[in-house]
Amino acid sequence: MAKKFEELQLKDNFMFCAVMMDPANCKELLETILEMPIDRVTVEKEKTIVYNPEDISPKLLEFLNYVKDHRTAEGGITGYAVRLEESIRKIKQDREVRSRYMLYEEMMKKEHDAGFAEGFDKGRREEQANTERERKRAEKAEAKIAALKEQLLKYQKEDS
Repeated sequence: MAKKFEELQLKDNFMFCAVMMDPANCKELLETILEMPIDRVTVEKEKTIVYNPEDISPKLLEFLNYVKDHRTAEGGITGYAVRLEESIRKIKQDREVRSRYMLYEEMMKKEHDAGFAEGFDKGRREEQANTERERKRAEKAEAKIAALKEQLLKYQKEDS
């Protein structure tokens, strides 16, 4: 559930950013972290990369549109994007590349499986250690209970 504005604290991203927009606050924090004096800090607002089609080359624009829309040559792309698509087709038809990819995938699966097995084994060892620790703790508790029962019986005999 989102916090109300009044509930925000410095640890909340929005509030931290708002506080750090003040160059004095930002400067002091950086000096504290870096443990060195800083002459001047210029704070810039967070930016989003936005491109204006008029400001970039037609080739780059075509590439960006191709990647964004995943259009095919039949879908109206030309030039550079067509050459990229043709390269992709050739690569997909190359048996050697396909074999290397399959080998790569197999290696990645083996790495994944080995990592999974390692993690599973580690978890099992940790659980065994936890079980042993709890067993010892239970034995100590049982021994204390037995000792207390003996004392209780002793006191009961003395009272009789």
